[in-house]
Amino acid sequence: MRARLPQGRPHCTPTSQPAHHRQFQLKDVAAAKASLKSLEPLLRDVHLRKASNRPLPIPPVLKPIAASNKPPWKEHKPDPDLDNLTPFQKKLYQNPYAHTLATPVRFCSVTLLRLPSDLLLSLEVKLHPTTSDPWLVPATLASKSKNHGVPVRYLAQESMILHLTRSKKEAWKYTLPLRIVENLGSADRKLVWRKDMPALLLSILRKQLVAKLGWSFGKTSNLLIRCESRSPLDLDRIDDVSCILCLHTLNTGVDHLNAEVTQIVLKVEQIADWISKRHRQKYDTSKRSLDPPPHVPRLKPSLRFPPLHFPTAVWRGRRVPVYSLPDLLGEEHLAELIKDTTFQDEKNVLIMKESQIAVSAQIKLTQLQAYLAKPVP
Repeated sequence: MRARLPQGRPHCTPTSQPAHHRQFQLKDVAAAKASLKSLEPLLRDVHLRKASNRPLPIPPVLKPIAASNKPPWKEHKPDPDLDNLTPFQKKLYQNPYAHTLATPVRFCSVTLLRLPSDLLLSLEVKLHPTTSDPWLVPATLASKSKNHGVPVRYLAQESMILHLTRSKKEAWKYTLPLRIVENLGSADRKLVWRKDMPALLLSILRKQLVAKLGWSFGKTSNLLIRCESRSPLDLDRIDDVSCILCLHTLNTGVDHLNAEVTQIVLKVEQIADWISKRHRQKYDTSKRSLDPPPHVPRLKPSLRFPPLHFPTAVWRGRRVPVYSLPDLLGEEHLAELIKDTTFQDEKNVLIMKESQIAVSAQIKLTQLQAYLAKPVP
């Protein structure tokens, strides 16, 4: 229903505009047409909508002209000039932890944490050469030409991989990205998780570490210096200490007891799961009454899963990491590393000095140490 104007209100009659106003309007129209001609390369291409045949112009940000003018921060930065670095920049460039934190941040499929990629393990889908079934294998073994979607990343800890391997319900299947599931289609039912996945990943990390330390243990290298012990009195005499390599084990009797306790805890958890499934209706108090279930005391997570311990030593007022090569590499890989070197009969401590070559080796040492780390009460 239209609203009527009140009686007595004067009607608006169009009036003629002055000549100078019309001139300004003509100039604006001409400028708009000129701007449209300048944007003609951006507005020429159109694509069709899915629901109709009406064309929809492509946004300017997707055009080749706009894409060619990339901001400078999106271009690849040149490598730093090591000769022109400040003392702080040199110290930062030789810090392995800074290089680890500078790696791209990625997503852990189990813990749902975003961490630097050096702290994660990457698995990719690879077809078996004989059966053509899809297998989940480490990214170092997967071919880059025929990969199925993005890699799956997990926290680089052996306990995490053991949990996924021992799970009877195949918990690893629920951690696969949607893109991998879509690319595999019906073949995702045939996807295989290797039963020796923890040992396979450990073997790969050890081989990578041996390859990085091989040059440092060579005859022409001056990166390693013998030292009697890792006490501050012996370490302070050496300059530019990066890390300490022990050629003897650092394990104690507590570590062996912790392994036995872990096996007992796993056995008790299996028995508890069996009892709860067998007598689910009997012990489920929430189904027998509307009252909340009784509070069951549990051990604090901070006591059951204490922070991981990484050995360190004091050198000139600051702490440097300590790595035990027998504990990290095992006897077989350690014998391969020190074979036919001047350190073959060495049983004490070796000091690795700061250098650009030592950074990559220490990154691999940190990765392997974190993979084998276990919480000890």
